[in-house]
Amino acid sequence: MVEGFSGKAQRTYVLTTIMKVKVNISNFTMCSSSGKEGDNVRTPKPVKSVSEDLLEVAVSFHGHLGPFLALGLKAGLYAVEVLGKEPFETKAVVRTEPRPPRSCFVDGVQITTGCTMGKGNIALKDGEGLSILISRREKRLLLKVKADVLRAAEEVTSKNMERIALSILERSAQDLFEIEEATE
Repeated sequence: MVEGFSGKAQRTYVLTTIMKVKVNISNFTMCSSSGKEGDNVRTPKPVKSVSEDLLEVAVSFHGHLGPFLALGLKAGLYAVEVLGKEPFETKAVVRTEPRPPRSCFVDGVQITTGCTMGKGNIALKDGEGLSILISRREKRLLLKVKADVLRAAEEVTSKNMERIALSILERSAQDLFEIEEATE
């Protein structure tokens, strides 16, 4: 974790370090395809960061802050922006090596989307790379972690893990993922 800190002091250090990282999950403008406000088309603004409160919940749930948790949070937040948040109508399938650290991605997705192992609407399947297919009603969203991002996440050490995770949280979804949207 953070060298020179332990226990509560370490957690306080991490949380104060991330105070600059903010986002409002419902950060939408209502506009038409022409960009005029007032129509019913949901146009998400790019998610660039995660709120301190959400990050605190995620770290408490997962146990530590690492790059794969951060990637899961970013993927889930982007999915909520595009598809809306309806935990009982949403399904997610994560494909990657089903072991830590890659499987830590699932915890970030569970926290942000409300899809949970207990409800059975999220699955972890063996696969190459790291991707997630999220569907709600007739809409589907496929996010694939870009190869350079995945490589960087895998090269972390205990000394730089939180710094790398925080840098991931500050990046846009478009910088982190190859994104495909589809309608059935």
